[in-house]
Amino acid sequence: MKRDEVLTILATHREQLEKLGVKSLSLRELQRMIDPIITGKSSE
Repeated sequence: MKRDEVLTILATHREQLEKLGVKSLSLRELQRMIDPIITGKSSE
């Protein structure tokens, strides 16, 4: 999955994410969380 695709999905589901309490996360923080998923590298 490409980064742009993930960001598009996030933007599309922003309302649902905010309802789930993700409102406190900035887009930059979300990108930081998602980058490892896209690149296939896990920090865990």
